[in-house]
Amino acid sequence: MVMSAKELSAMLANQVDDVCSMLLPGGKRDGKHWVAGSVDGEAGKSLKVNLSGDKIGKFCDFASTDDRGDLLDLWQMARRVDFITACKQAKDYLGIVEKESFREKEYKKPQNYKSSKDAAEIEYLRGRGLTDKTIKDFRITGATGKVYFPFFKFDELVACKWRSITEKEIRATSEGQKPILFGWQALKDQRDIAICEGEIDAMSLHQMGIPALSVPFGCNNLDWIENEWAELECFQTIFVCMDTDKPGKESAKKIINRLGLHRCKFVSLPAKDANECLQLGLIPQVKLAFARAVTLDPVELKRPTEYLQEVLWELYPETRPEGKNSFPLPCKKNRESIEFRESELIVANGINGHGKSQWVNQACIEAMRHDRKCVIASMEMKPGRTLGRMVRQLTGIESPSSEYSEQALQWLLEKCWLFDCLGTAKFDQMLQVFEYAAMRYGVKVFVIDSLMKCGVAEDDYTGQTKVIDRLCDFKNKFDVTVILVTHSRKGESEHKPPNKWDVKGSSSITNLCDTVLTIWRNKPKEESIQSGAVDDGPDCLVVCSKQRNGTGWEGIIPYWFDRRSLQYVSGPDSRVFPYLEKSLRVVG
Repeated sequence: MVMSAKELSAMLANQVDDVCSMLLPGGKRDGKHWVAGSVDGEAGKSLKVNLSGDKIGKFCDFASTDDRGDLLDLWQMARRVDFITACKQAKDYLGIVEKESFREKEYKKPQNYKSSKDAAEIEYLRGRGLTDKTIKDFRITGATGKVYFPFFKFDELVACKWRSITEKEIRATSEGQKPILFGWQALKDQRDIAICEGEIDAMSLHQMGIPALSVPFGCNNLDWIENEWAELECFQTIFVCMDTDKPGKESAKKIINRLGLHRCKFVSLPAKDANECLQLGLIPQVKLAFARAVTLDPVELKRPTEYLQEVLWELYPETRPEGKNSFPLPCKKNRESIEFRESELIVANGINGHGKSQWVNQACIEAMRHDRKCVIASMEMKPGRTLGRMVRQLTGIESPSSEYSEQALQWLLEKCWLFDCLGTAKFDQMLQVFEYAAMRYGVKVFVIDSLMKCGVAEDDYTGQTKVIDRLCDFKNKFDVTVILVTHSRKGESEHKPPNKWDVKGSSSITNLCDTVLTIWRNKPKEESIQSGAVDDGPDCLVVCSKQRNGTGWEGIIPYWFDRRSLQYVSGPDSRVFPYLEKSLRVVG
C-alpha cells in the first residue's frame, strides 16, 4: 500500500517519546514537551516538541527561524539526511517492511557521458530561459553540439540522455539504462513534487520554485514507475504536469491512475509546456495553475461521449484493430466469435484432470505474446512445476536443454509473475498483491487457480459471492482480465462435457462473470484408441456456455493436444507453435 510522508509522520507521533529520546538524546521530558538545546540533541530548552494534543509531534526551535515542522522534519535535521533517506530510516525504525520488486533486472551504466562544459551548449539552455544556477543544480554539461542530461539517484549516475542543439534529436547515451525520473539531484526536502514530460520542463519548473521531476522516455512509456515506486511513495502530493496536447493529457491520466488518485493532482498549464511558460513569462499563471490543480474523477464516473470508439467497435466489430483491448484464445481459435477482453472475469471450469490449468497457462502465453503482462496464482501446483510446463509449451519440446529452458524463462521474465502461495491463500492478501502488480507493473491478466484455494468453503455460498463481487470490482477498476479456474460437480461420468450449470459452488459464480468456458478432455477418444481403434476427433473441447460481451457467441471449440510440448493445437496435423523468437531458439 502507498504510504505518504503525512502517514509516516503520524506513525512516528504515536511513539513520540521514544522518537524524541532517540533523535534528541541530550533532551528530556518537561511537562507536555520534550525539550532540547537544538536539533543536534544537546541539553537545553530552546527546542520544544509537543508530546500530546492536536499538535503532537510538532516541534519548533525558538532560537532559530527555520527549524520547525513534524517528526519527519526533525529526523531529517537531527540525522542530517535528505527527505527520501529520512523516510527510509523512519520505516526501518517503525518496522515497516518495503514490498520488494517481483523481479530483479540488471541494467547497464550509462556510457559516453560528457563531463566537459562548452559555451555553445550552455548558451542553448540560456536561450531557453534557464539560468546558470538552474543548469548547475541539475549538473548539466555539453559537448560537440549536444546537451547532456544526467539522471542521478542518491549521487549515483544511473542513466544519461543527450539532446542536439541543432536538430530535434534526443537519445540515451547507451542502451539498457535503467528508466528513472530525471531531476533527483536538484531536490532538497520537498514533500510535494511535480512530474512533467521533459528534462528542460523539469528545470523550468524548478527555476519557478516548483520542485519537479521528468519522465525519461516521453509521455507514453511508463516503465519508470516500477523503478521509482518506493521513492515516490513518500511524497504527500504529486502534481502531474504533462504537455497540454492530447497525448500528454492521456498520459497524465494513466500516471495518476497508476500512482493513486488520492494523492495525485492534474495541472493544466497556460501554455504547451513548462519551458514555453517560462519563456513567455507566465510564472504567476503557472503557480496559479498549480494552486488550482484538481484531482481526477474516479474512473467509474464517465460521460457517454468517452465511449464513442467502443460504441463504434460494438456496432461495427470488423473495424476493431487486432489486439486492441483484447487477445485471442490459444491458436487464435474462433477469434471472430470470442476473445479475452479487458475488464472481464473469465470462468475456466472443468473436471479434475481434464487439463484446464494447462490450457489456461497456454492462454497466458498467448496473452504475453500479445504484449499483456500476467500474474499467475497457482495454489494447486508449485511455481516450479507450473513454469516447467510453460517452458515446454513455449519451446515446443518435451525436454528442452538447460540453456533453452533458461532462454524461455528470460522470455517470461519481462511478462510474467507468480503469486507464490501453495495451498489456501488469504484472499485479501492475494487481491492486495494483484492491485500492487496492476498499479506498479501494469499487469493486465490475472489467473486464480483455483476458487477452492481462496479461503472459502465449498458450501459457503455467501463467501463465494463476496469473492466474485470483489473480483468484478477489481477487474473493472484496473481494466484487467481475470481468469478464475473452477471445478465441476461430480456427474454420472466424464464422457460428456459439463455445462455452466455444473460449476461447483454458488450460482453467483456464473451469474456475475462475463464468460464461462468448460475445458473437457475427450476421454471416449482415449478409451477408443486404447482399444486399438483409430479416432481423429479432437483431444479437447472448450465449450463457451456464456459470453456477455462481444458477439455473445456460444458454442464448441475443438483442440488437439501435443503431449510432448503440452501445447493445444488447432488441428490433427497442426504443428506446435514456435512462441520463442527465432533469435532465442536453440537445438533442444
